[in-house]
Amino acid sequence: MSAVRRFRKEFVLKSIFKDAPSFEEGVDYYSIGADYSNVDWSISVKRRSNYLDIYVHCEPNAPPDRWSVRTKIEFKVVGSNQNDVIETLECCYEDESVGLGISDFIEWEKMENQYLVSGNLTVEAKVTILETYGLGKEKIRKFDESQDNASDVILIVGKTKFHVLKMYLATQSSFFKSLFIANSSDSIFFNAKFLENPSESKEPKVVLSDVDSNDFHYFLEVLYGESAIDDGNVEDVLFLADKFDAPTVKRRCEEFLLEKSKETFETKRAMATLYHLENWNFTCAISNAKAKTKHFILKHVFQDVPSFKEAVGNYSGIEDHFNVDWFMGVKRRSGRLVCYVHCDPVYPPDGWEIQAKLDLKVVGRNQNDVIKTMEHCYEKSRRCGKYKILNWQNMENEYLVDGNLTVEAKVTILETYGLGKEKVRNFDESQEHVSDVILVVRNTKFHVLKMYLAVQSIFFKALFFGNSLESKESKVRLTGVDPNDFHHFLEVLYGECAIDDSTIEGILMVADKYSTPMVIRKCIDFLLNFSEMILKKKLQLAGKYKLGEVKRRCMSEIKTVADVHSILSDGVNDLDPSITNELLEKIRRSNNQ
Repeated sequence: MSAVRRFRKEFVLKSIFKDAPSFEEGVDYYSIGADYSNVDWSISVKRRSNYLDIYVHCEPNAPPDRWSVRTKIEFKVVGSNQNDVIETLECCYEDESVGLGISDFIEWEKMENQYLVSGNLTVEAKVTILETYGLGKEKIRKFDESQDNASDVILIVGKTKFHVLKMYLATQSSFFKSLFIANSSDSIFFNAKFLENPSESKEPKVVLSDVDSNDFHYFLEVLYGESAIDDGNVEDVLFLADKFDAPTVKRRCEEFLLEKSKETFETKRAMATLYHLENWNFTCAISNAKAKTKHFILKHVFQDVPSFKEAVGNYSGIEDHFNVDWFMGVKRRSGRLVCYVHCDPVYPPDGWEIQAKLDLKVVGRNQNDVIKTMEHCYEKSRRCGKYKILNWQNMENEYLVDGNLTVEAKVTILETYGLGKEKVRNFDESQEHVSDVILVVRNTKFHVLKMYLAVQSIFFKALFFGNSLESKESKVRLTGVDPNDFHHFLEVLYGECAIDDSTIEGILMVADKYSTPMVIRKCIDFLLNFSEMILKKKLQLAGKYKLGEVKRRCMSEIKTVADVHSILSDGVNDLDPSITNELLEKIRRSNNQ
């Protein structure tokens, strides 16, 4: 997908209001809030005097005493036959959180007859932010008249004047070079105009349009070397760095996103794509791959622990991870608490092994958790990794809550042998004549073609053709990957039909780790059209790997409260919270009918 160059701060709010005919007179019905530019936005609708009213609400996350947001909003009610109703309003939010919008937007009866789909109403609001005041982090540098002696031009943005130095801006930005230097080979940009003839004025004034004065202040601070970037303004500063072609500011934003930003990886990746941050994409692809391992967490609350009998096992429920059944157990033995993790492949062959690292945790009442780490090789005769983790008396005194004990196990799978479907393609030394690099995964060597992997994966593009040390090497070691999964991943990458219910979770993990969209698409196709996995397992994968299409298909198959209970009956620890919330909402709506 190509990124659309954005020259305005704009976004679209969209909400589907359920069961609109049941709306009561004079009652506001709200959408879920969405965060844009560090401000929470939402839509509300109201039935009033036989008309539909629509409003957009604006609430800064950390509002100062004085603030304002000037906007242009395009309201839309989506019609069932492309007969959308659209009206536009300019409005200014200030100081108090209120909803601004359009009364008598459409007659209620007309809305019911022509705009509802299964009783639901779809409303959109395209919000363009024209100017903000008082929002964001505190300013750390002045550009007002106090800078007269260190400036030779005034830039006017909205009602704010910025006193700056022409030559310095010209060295940092091709836009300002074109604007200020007469002999520049570039043309004058369309969205700036001189209020005075530069040759006749010691300090000419230039108006910049389509720019937020608040954002421009932060942009100038960064341009002048200040540490002005935070998660509340990074996209706005990036927008101006892209608009004015200021590479230094863009690099500073890249560094912030990589090293300091607390935004989600998906949000950062979206910014990198929109503003063509190639270095960010390369570096983040590598750091993201290093951070992702083949792991999962088991968690269980063991109840009435003081009543446990000597040497009798007490067990958690069984969970399926990477086509292997896992569960935890605890036991009272010789005055000690013994914790263990048991595994059992779903389709065990005659010979199999799973090399794993276990981080066993007993959760304390006062954040005094006990964590023990061990490595264990699971095989046919050794399916249990165990550890004497605590003195029993100490556990009873310090770790029980109402007689219950919380135990967690983080399981990191290092390598497997003998599991999954049979290999259909070789990547060993027999492929030397059609390869130019060797990838080493634990003790296995894969002979592959650099250029082909780079075309399919930004991680491998960065690894082989970026500035990393590995780009010059003929042999590169990859960490945090199971060689068995990596083999199946390569088979899919090279066009083989290697995906089945026993391999898909491992392949998805590697494809996500190495940012390989083609392999992810093939996994999605398999889940939608061929997999015989239970619905809950598909939902787990959809949540973990952000597979929106799979999630929507699964949700459409959940039609009754009994369906929801069947998914939630074993707990929600392994489900994405957003999916759990949607399932609970299905129950709530069913109970209200």
